[in-house]
Amino acid sequence: MGRSAWLRQTVARWARWSFIPLVAAPLLLAACGKDQGQAGAVFIITPAPPTPTSVARSLTPPPTLPPSTAVAFPSNAPTITNATDSQLIAGVKAKVKDSADGLTLRESPSTKAKSLESLAAGTVLNVLADPQEAEGRTWVKVSHGTNQGYVAAEFIERVK
Repeated sequence: MGRSAWLRQTVARWARWSFIPLVAAPLLLAACGKDQGQAGAVFIITPAPPTPTSVARSLTPPPTLPPSTAVAFPSNAPTITNATDSQLIAGVKAKVKDSADGLTLRESPSTKAKSLESLAAGTVLNVLADPQEAEGRTWVKVSHGTNQGYVAAEFIERVK
């Protein structure tokens, strides 16, 4: 192949792919910072534009509720009391509620205290002391058989 044939093929190839160097070279130089005399690559990251959100605003104030009226309860209505404070006092009998099968009798009033016994639902207990607060819970000191310890008051009820 002569020199002129080679030159013609090269020019033809160059003409087919000539747009690549024309587009790629300036981008490559700009990305590397060569056009500004910088060393290394510079990456420009453009965040996506924020997505518009629809905000509906109302100029009308929200409706107001009518003033509350006092409710009169009949005189024979039962009084609701906290069972842990008023009914579970020293000297009474209590039983494990049906919903608390497997209640743990503990050495001290804490969920981290040593477990002495697991009490089944319906187990009758002797209340030894008035309720006391510990760890955000009400605890009652009780006895069952030869064991004495503490149970969470919410899982027992006074035997009537």
